[in-house]
Amino acid sequence: GEKEVVLETSNAALTLDPWASLLALEPRLDSLTIRSGQLGLNARQLLEGEGGADLSALIDVLRVFRKVTVDDALLKLTGTDAAVNEFTLDIEMRRRGSERQLQARLSDGDGNELVVEGSGIGNLFDPANFAGELHGRLKSEDLGELSQIVTEADLAGTLALDFWYSVQNQMPLVTARVNLRDLHVGDVSLARVSFDTVVRPT
Repeated sequence: GEKEVVLETSNAALTLDPWASLLALEPRLDSLTIRSGQLGLNARQLLEGEGGADLSALIDVLRVFRKVTVDDALLKLTGTDAAVNEFTLDIEMRRRGSERQLQARLSDGDGNELVVEGSGIGNLFDPANFAGELHGRLKSEDLGELSQIVTEADLAGTLALDFWYSVQNQMPLVTARVNLRDLHVGDVSLARVSFDTVVRPT
């Protein structure tokens, strides 16, 4: 199918690191700030393993900078039902030596929000080259609307999901705490569902 635009913006600013540039005798990038950019992703393509190369290439470009700030960007996420869902995206990534720090927030303004923060050594997006921990919280006041992005299942209710993602010795570990209220799955209704889970991705 048609690919989504990875990232476009008309309001970006970058700075150079003068000391590092002087030592290297060539320009060394320091910070990048993007305001009101637009990012396009297709959930079906990502779930099917397509479109990941462009996203990975974008991440590699951003990792060159010591600091990256994405402020009030628009994420257009095409769901598996072909509907386009719009989110506000804010990101700050910092590099201090080999340590990486990440703070990110994604919100649609209607009660669906994802917040992630953490730090570690190496590449945050590659478990084989990362050691550290990320913590995130996903809240949804309309689980049915949110779930339609990645599945066609008949779901309804509210969701509060806390998760911790850590990597030590190239071994990733995901711990999650899930709280669901007024859950409806097809014809089945449950007032509340809560559970903790631990997953070791392979």
